[in-house]
Amino acid sequence: MRYFVRIVCAAVTALAGGAVAATAQLVPSTPVQVTPDHLVWTPYPAGGVQAFLLGDPSQPGTYVVRIRLPAGLKLAPHAHPDGRIVQVLSGTMYFALGDSGDSTRLKAFPPGSLWTEPPGAPHYAWARDGEVVLQIVGTGPSGSRPVLPGQP
Repeated sequence: MRYFVRIVCAAVTALAGGAVAATAQLVPSTPVQVTPDHLVWTPYPAGGVQAFLLGDPSQPGTYVVRIRLPAGLKLAPHAHPDGRIVQVLSGTMYFALGDSGDSTRLKAFPPGSLWTEPPGAPHYAWARDGEVVLQIVGTGPSGSRPVLPGQP
């Protein structure tokens, strides 16, 4: 029994140490403060505009990007090499995991909603009802690859 307790204690200690290390990698060593009036909006490759709040998705490390998508924009099935956390700041985003592109599988995510995208997981989305603003947190380097042949 004591052997089992030691193994459990060792496992908990190892997991806690890993969590601390993971948190240290996510948070920059110097303070970062960003206000909306200092955002620099640039074209977003899939349509709309983007502003980088922290880091650079093309480089190693944590990044935070805000994306403003115009009404009606459909994002075809695609995947990213990194896992992501996506929060809806305004508008309603319709989102689904998978590569079908089937609009009947889309779920509505109103403002305040959050979803995760595991690394390499195909997904698609639609700003069906109006403009949508998303905030995405990930760990670079990132990128996007289409899932279906011949799609942009």
